Amino acid sequence: MYEVFLPKSELLKKHINEITVLKENSSYPKEYFAFPHNVSSIAFFKDAEIKYNNHYLEINRTQKKSLSVVIIGKYIKPLLVKYSDYVTEIAVNFSPTGINYFFDEEFHDLTKSPVQILDNVQLKQFAVLLFNLSKKERTAATERFFEQRFITKDLQLIEQIIRTVENDNLMKFKDISKALNISARSLNRLFHKYIGCSPKDYKKILRFRNVLKDYNNPDFNLTEMGLKNDYYDSPHFTREFKKLTTMTPKKYFKHLTFESKKEFPYIFK
Repeated sequence: MYEVFLPKSELLKKHINEITVLKENSSYPKEYFAFPHNVSSIAFFKDAEIKYNNHYLEINRTQKKSLSVVIIGKYIKPLLVKYSDYVTEIAVNFSPTGINYFFDEEFHDLTKSPVQILDNVQLKQFAVLLFNLSKKERTAATERFFEQRFITKDLQLIEQIIRTVENDNLMKFKDISKALNISARSLNRLFHKYIGCSPKDYKKILRFRNVLKDYNNPDFNLTEMGLKNDYYDSPHFTREFKKLTTMTPKKYFKHLTFESKKEFPYIFK
């Protein structure tokens, strides 16, 4: 469904996970559930009508000449995405804190809702340039654009917290606060400011995503993966999983298709 390109720039590798391009040769219409993620994205669309309401994102091809820039932030329940037909789309997927380095605004100011159309003059101007280029030139142009937009910021504290949580999912936030000599209130404010959700929600999403990674292990066992990823027991695993997916773990993995690879574990309708 998406063609994936990894950044070549050493600077961007620290803050951007990948650049994706919607494949023209996939079958359409296409409708799928995207599940909570600990990253964020900016997508550029050409001649597309973007509609978002209550966790439903609809993307339609339009005859009107238009360019749209969309930011996708945090959501803690499934996002239903529908493409009625192929549209020209290129997206940038950032690391958990990555997007903050490319805007003067902080993340929570950019994403008042999970999906928003960005009214940013520079991004709109770049979209015009981007879609006047050949398909082969677009990913390199996207890298150059974001290299030029890079803003030096001091995000060491929140990034240290993120690394700590990712390296030790058993460590509690109260222990992290104590170790870093910051209050729980300050830690909560940092998450909302730069990550776009509470520490508690971030950890729920991280645990969920770690289970998805483990699914690609040939020795995958649901019960073992739940315990490994800090779920207390099977009922806790099922309860938390359903909050983020509306499905039990067993049902979720049963419905994954070949097209739902590690990078895009969607459930197609």
